[in-house]
Amino acid sequence: SESGVLPLLLLLIMDNFTLSLGGESLPLFARESLALEKEHFNYSAIHVVSLVFPDIHRFINDHVSRTIGFDIFGALFPPWTAEQCPELRYTKSLGGLETVFGTNTVTLRNPTLIPAQFLGIAVGLVGAVMLLRSAPAIFPGGKPEHTQQWSHALYWPMALFWFAMMNTTSIAAHSVFEPHTPSYQVWLKLDVMATGLSSLNFSIGSMCALRKDVSAILASTSVALAVNILLLSLFIKIGLNAWPWQSETLYLLQVVVAAAFQVTVFYTRIVRDKASGSEMFLMALQVAAAAVFAICPLVDIACCTIFGDSRVSVIQLAFLGCDWACLCLVPWLRIVRASEAR
Repeated sequence: SESGVLPLLLLLIMDNFTLSLGGESLPLFARESLALEKEHFNYSAIHVVSLVFPDIHRFINDHVSRTIGFDIFGALFPPWTAEQCPELRYTKSLGGLETVFGTNTVTLRNPTLIPAQFLGIAVGLVGAVMLLRSAPAIFPGGKPEHTQQWSHALYWPMALFWFAMMNTTSIAAHSVFEPHTPSYQVWLKLDVMATGLSSLNFSIGSMCALRKDVSAILASTSVALAVNILLLSLFIKIGLNAWPWQSETLYLLQVVVAAAFQVTVFYTRIVRDKASGSEMFLMALQVAAAAVFAICPLVDIACCTIFGDSRVSVIQLAFLGCDWACLCLVPWLRIVRASEAR
């Protein structure tokens, strides 16, 4: 029928989108990789940790926990929560309609995560545009002195842009495709890369804030663009291959380093630069967003006990915490810029 021609053509086109991972071409959009409605493994928060960070999960289980005689992950994520409250799945019948994959049903993993992902996309893109519009140096005719002011550096909007890309790729990795399938592997790699690029931009922006000599070298727009092009090229080169501790290096380490840099910047703003009350309030909100991660395991247990499912789990809370921190970043930077202009 004519109604089925367009989905078929789109499916044929999408099947030709592939990425090479370790010498093997894997499809970005494969029908056999879609999330399953039935006969699937019941993934939980601890399984997500092992999927995204397999090496550190294995190291803690095989070495740290055995050495100290205490099951760390078992304490943080009790086995009964994984058994009783695996990730949610939502299936919707489309009636007579078909998706571009040729199916008449749609199954989504972690449906309660999707609003946080779309919020992250909006926060990242809108925030990046707002910072760009209020930074005259980025546009022709801008004031030259802004090019070396850390708060106007391009790293901040680029961090938010890559944050939006992280949320975009995470929809495919955490909601659309089934773990361990070819398309899932591709999108998880892209998710890791986008997160790492976002974190690196936060780190470099923070280094410019902490050291005037670093800012004098790196804060100009042309240098920031060159640095981002170089980082993207490097991540494409090393991120699409497979090597030990890859996700931990490109994702987890970069997030921890960026958070440490950001907290140092906040401390410096308070002690050295005498931050205003409104600025300190926004900095406190960002620190509180990071502190949310400390209670993530408790939320898993509480949600499973109260609701009997995982509608709010570690992964949802982690995404919301990141959204919250990035949402507060934009007004904080605008206050800093206003104080620098005075």
